[in-house]
Amino acid sequence: MYYEGKYRKKREKRQQRARSRRIFFLALILVVIFIALGMKILELEKELLAVNASLAKIQYTLKEYEESAEEAPAVETPATMTPLPTQTPAAEVQETELPVVTQSPQEASTSRKVYLTFDDGPSVYTAEILDILDEYDVKATFFVLGKDDSASIELIQDIYERGHTVGMHSYSHKYNEIYASKEAFIEDYQKIYTFLRDKVGVESFCYRFPGGSSNTISSIDMMEFADYLEEQRVTYYDWNISSGDGSSTALTVEQLKENVLKDMAGYRTAVVLLHDSGDKRSTVDALPEIIEAILAMEDTEILPIVEDTVPVQHVQRLNE
Repeated sequence: MYYEGKYRKKREKRQQRARSRRIFFLALILVVIFIALGMKILELEKELLAVNASLAKIQYTLKEYEESAEEAPAVETPATMTPLPTQTPAAEVQETELPVVTQSPQEASTSRKVYLTFDDGPSVYTAEILDILDEYDVKATFFVLGKDDSASIELIQDIYERGHTVGMHSYSHKYNEIYASKEAFIEDYQKIYTFLRDKVGVESFCYRFPGGSSNTISSIDMMEFADYLEEQRVTYYDWNISSGDGSSTALTVEQLKENVLKDMAGYRTAVVLLHDSGDKRSTVDALPEIIEAILAMEDTEILPIVEDTVPVQHVQRLNE
C-alpha cells in the first residue's frame, strides 16, 4: 500500500508537469499566432492605404476627364506679334487676321521675354511642375480654376508662396455656362476672384478666357467680357505660342518641345500656352527640356506675368 501510494503521487506529479508543459506550449503558440496576425494586419493596412491613395488619384483624374467632356475644345489661334528683324513677316501663317500687339519700351528691348503659362490647374502634377521650375530658378504664371478642396487650395497657396503669378481661368471652366450671357460670365468671374481672395489670400490681376478671347463658343462679343474685366482693373492674357498639349491627341515630349520652340525666334515677347491637368503627363516630362532650350537662347529670359506686362490678346477693340 505504501509503495502504491508513492508511485501514484509520482505519476500524478509527472502528469501535472506534462499538463503544465502542454499549457505553456499552447500559450506560446497562441502568442506567436497573435503576433503574426498583428504583423499581417499592419501589412494589410499599409496595402490598403496605398490602394486608397491610388484610387484617390484615379478619381481626381476621372473628375477632370468628366469636366473636360462637358466642355467644347478651345480654339488656339496665335496672336500676331511684332517679329524680330531676323524674321520675315510672310513666314508667319495666321488662320485669321488679328491685331498687332504693340510693345512698351521695356518689352521692346533687345532681350527676348518668355512667359510660361499653365492653364486648368491645380492638378496631381502641380507640385512636380513647381519643383522643376525651382530647379531652374524660373518663375511662371498659373491660370487656375476654382477647385475648392483643401489639397487644391494648398497647391495654389504653394504656387503663390514660391513666387509665381496666380491668374484666373474661370471658376467652372464650363464654356456653355460661362459664355451664356454677360451676367453668367460676371457671376463666374466673381466666384473665382472671391475664391482666390478668401481661400488663398491672392487678389489676382490677370485673367485668361477659357478657349482664349478668340474662342468660337461664345455668341456674345468677347469685348463685352473684356470691358467688364477692365472695369475690375483686370487684364486678360492670351498666348502667341501653343505647346499643343490642349488637344485631345496626346503629344510626345519631342512634339511638345518642337511646338514651343519652332516659332519662338520670331517674338520678342513670347507667351507660351501649357496645361497643368491630370492627363498631361507628357507636359511635365517635356518641361525641363523646354526650359533648358529657352535659357540657352541668346538674350532670353523667362519671367512671370506681372501687372505691367504688355498682354498678348487675340481679340481687341477695332479702334485700338
